[in-house]
Amino acid sequence: MKKFALTIITLLSFITAYAYPVLSDSTVISLLTYDKTPEVYGLYGHTALRVKDEPNHVDLIFNYGTFDFNSPNFIYRFTKGDAEYILAVQDYRDVCIESYITRRSVREQILNLTQREKQKVFEALMTNAEPQNRAYKYNFLFDNCSTRPREIVEKNINGKLAYRDSIPTQTFRQLIHGCIGKKQWMTFGIDLILGSDLDRKASYKEQMFLPAYLEDGFNRTIIIDSAGVQRNLVASDREILPGVPPVIETEPFLMSPNFITGLLMVVVFALSFLGFRKNKLYNWLDAILFLIYGLTGCIVFFMTFVSIHPATNPNFVLFTLHPLHLIFAVACLIPALKRQLGYYHIANAAILAVFLLLVQFLPQTFSLAFLFMTFALFFRSLFRTLLFIKR
Repeated sequence: MKKFALTIITLLSFITAYAYPVLSDSTVISLLTYDKTPEVYGLYGHTALRVKDEPNHVDLIFNYGTFDFNSPNFIYRFTKGDAEYILAVQDYRDVCIESYITRRSVREQILNLTQREKQKVFEALMTNAEPQNRAYKYNFLFDNCSTRPREIVEKNINGKLAYRDSIPTQTFRQLIHGCIGKKQWMTFGIDLILGSDLDRKASYKEQMFLPAYLEDGFNRTIIIDSAGVQRNLVASDREILPGVPPVIETEPFLMSPNFITGLLMVVVFALSFLGFRKNKLYNWLDAILFLIYGLTGCIVFFMTFVSIHPATNPNFVLFTLHPLHLIFAVACLIPALKRQLGYYHIANAAILAVFLLLVQFLPQTFSLAFLFMTFALFFRSLFRTLLFIKR
């Protein structure tokens, strides 16, 4: 720790003097890829850059994936897409200890850089680490802990990176689903709040917003220098720490989104049909449905029109889930508004009928659970419309 403290003091002194230490010829710069963990924040894996210079007692990890949870209004700003992430400079040994404790595997790719390129990459990282530069606006698709290290390498080599495409083209939604795996409710939530832009095909380079794809991409990438000479970007790779594959448990089927929303659809259909046969309104059912759909619609509305996250707008989920339902959740409890409520059901049934007829032609993928929710509301408005006409 004394050597590490001395190293940090030395580096800070150079930063203060607007200069950086000259790396030795034995310096190694590498890309570290961490396997995913069962926690929500770790489902996508992680990426960092390592700078190791033994003669100068430097062995640092540059981590673009840290944030200050205690910063003012962090939850709101994160939800809005306005949260700042921070480049943290960490001692390699501390990172290894943390990964060992969490049993998270770490793989290292030694980058095939010239001495001049290593120096430029190191200086770029140190410049980013300065207090006035270390924070950046996090974007989970296009500017994150995986894309930042790639851009640092891209901008500081003599020449350009040539990516050799090999992975079949997938949409952003398919890529995210592949990471989340068995967490069905999380998948359902993401499919609700992220709109049609998530169904765009991601280019080979864009897929590297995920650490595992960046790792694979670097293994297939060559550097073409200004003289046209080619060399592999990765000189060698190895596993630094073996880990245990995360166990991500599947939610029981009876607690899954598909079962819950499917059951909702059946119950709503049965009660609505029964109400039509008995000439009963069941306003309490409307109040519950409109409340649930309206509150969920507020979240979708916020993410679509207020949030600056990518791929949230347009979102055709708003045909089913929107804040207007809250107004009529209250109207259900006011007898004087019975007629207005009937007209609302007519309009809602017509809108949902058109949506369901066109759903396969829309440029957005919808989960089965969401379609169950849509059918449930459609059935309710359809039977209320028939009852309104009947009366």
